[in-house]
Amino acid sequence: MTTSRAKEQHAIVFKNMVPRLVLLLVLTILVGVLGMTEFIRFKISPIEEAQVRSVSRSISMMNREIGYIRNLILLLKNSSEIRAGLALDREIDTALLQQFFIYFAESSNNVSQVRWIDMKGNERVRVNLVGQEASVVHEEDLQNKSDRYYFQKAIVAGDSVYISPIDLNIEGGTIVYPYEPTIRATILTQNSEGLQDGVLVMNFQLTDLFSDLRTMGNDRQHLEVLNSDGYWLLADNPELEWGFQLGHPDNNVRTLRPGVWHHMMQSYSSTGITADNSLVSYMFLSLDTNDGLVVSDLNRIIIAAVTDQGVLASVNRAVSIPFIAGCLLVYLVGFMIIRSLTVAEMDRQFYTQALQNEKEELQKALEKIKQSHERLGILQDELVEARKLSALGLIVAGVAHELNTPNGGALIAVSALQSQLNELKQNILEGLTQRQMEAFIENLEQGLQLAEKNLRRAGELISSFKRLAVDRNQEILVKFNLIECIRDLIHTVEPRLKDGRIKITVDLPDTLQLNSFPGIISQVLQNLIDNAIYHGFSDRESGIVSVSASLVHQGRQVCLHVVDNGKGIDPEIRTRIFDPFVTSGRGHGHTGLGLYLIHQWVHGVLKGSIKIEPNIGHGTCVTIILPVDIESSTSGSEALELTVSD
Repeated sequence: MTTSRAKEQHAIVFKNMVPRLVLLLVLTILVGVLGMTEFIRFKISPIEEAQVRSVSRSISMMNREIGYIRNLILLLKNSSEIRAGLALDREIDTALLQQFFIYFAESSNNVSQVRWIDMKGNERVRVNLVGQEASVVHEEDLQNKSDRYYFQKAIVAGDSVYISPIDLNIEGGTIVYPYEPTIRATILTQNSEGLQDGVLVMNFQLTDLFSDLRTMGNDRQHLEVLNSDGYWLLADNPELEWGFQLGHPDNNVRTLRPGVWHHMMQSYSSTGITADNSLVSYMFLSLDTNDGLVVSDLNRIIIAAVTDQGVLASVNRAVSIPFIAGCLLVYLVGFMIIRSLTVAEMDRQFYTQALQNEKEELQKALEKIKQSHERLGILQDELVEARKLSALGLIVAGVAHELNTPNGGALIAVSALQSQLNELKQNILEGLTQRQMEAFIENLEQGLQLAEKNLRRAGELISSFKRLAVDRNQEILVKFNLIECIRDLIHTVEPRLKDGRIKITVDLPDTLQLNSFPGIISQVLQNLIDNAIYHGFSDRESGIVSVSASLVHQGRQVCLHVVDNGKGIDPEIRTRIFDPFVTSGRGHGHTGLGLYLIHQWVHGVLKGSIKIEPNIGHGTCVTIILPVDIESSTSGSEALELTVSD
């Protein structure tokens, strides 16, 4: 039974591991391939930089050489000997030209031939340079070159120097061997310049230049020069060179490296092309022809630095072997981690289920606590309503007591008037005298005045109670006069102060308008006054409760002060005075909810703040800051912070 259970557990573990192992394998291969590719690029980057340097140097060398050739033929044309030998006003001085061509060829590096051809294509003067010795070609050996491309191009170029493509030197219809890479520079001599019409032609050997370019290669790369048709002018394998002249049309980059050629036809320069088993960086030769002095077919010459597949293969092997080994190691470590995590996850699921069961039990307990809390909230709301009703009951009792005085006065006045009216009736029957009538009228006026005064007082009390009761019952946002609200409250409190032991003073602006909840403000002030009466003066014969108000914070808020000179607050409960059920008079029937409700109303409903601190001298000072307009208030952000001072 134990063995079967173990096999079942192993099967579950393996089943859970398979998707993760497949994902790990895919991620390992993907990250390995990406990482290996980037590292290979990092290893190849120095090779690419070396290629770019070689190509740039080669371009600079060729540009320098072409510039030298251009300047050389311009120097030749502008020489005094050429102007004398080709002067328009006399016959061509062949001897002078031959002598100067010999001197010029021997004095200039790499010049292999200098000649002047008339406009019919006939060579009139020609000097060849073999080795370091120049020789004049006899007149019978001079040829007609009218069909040669460089002669025709020279005519088209006009006043500009024409630079020919690079090819092998041909003498007598045969390619000179050893091969001599040659470039030709031509320029017209014209009647308009005072010269005989014709073409100056200078052949320039590039053997030394090509040798220098060939030496720029190394064991990691070699340099190649291609013409516009993709034929090699310079290659790592000399047998591939000059295919277009040697009858080898297949010795062409288009045929042997089509991928590289495709890239070359897309862009004039590129770095790090990987195609046809090689790494290639190249650039087209660009001559400065903006000054109009040069017309050239060399702009399609391509200089390329090539690294063969063998070098790339060695780099790939050097990188791929460690990466493959690293990926295998990572996969093995991942396998062990996944196995451990799978086993741990199964354990976690077991314990999670156990915790879930406990959570359900706790949830049930929590529901019971929530129900108890809701019941507690309901009881608390009932206590608040009971507190409000109690306060309202005190107000009703006070108003009823206060109404006794004016009602009694009015009743006495009416009773007196009724008695005098009966006496007047009797006098009328017996014979009314003028003096009796005057006495009745005087008593009537006094009685009516007394009755009116007492009835007006009763009406004022009833109006104050009505406004107070309506405000507290509605609890809606209204605009009201603060002093009127407080006076209504004072009228309902004064009956409890008939003994004169405690006095209430009010110091308020006459026109302080608020947009707030007058019923809540009245309830707050009543609770504070009741606290002062019942707690501050419980053991004293006399005292004063002062209520004052003023505008603060540029008139955006009102500051209310309720100050008494009673015995103050017990230090033991001062720091928790706003907590519910905190009171020093629990033995006298107090619940400890008064200041708690005040705090809730001030902060939650009136969007203000409240603090309680000892009064200077003796007693307590309560400071309340409220917004003048609760709708534009920032939820008490500018009000004083709630503090309870020592």
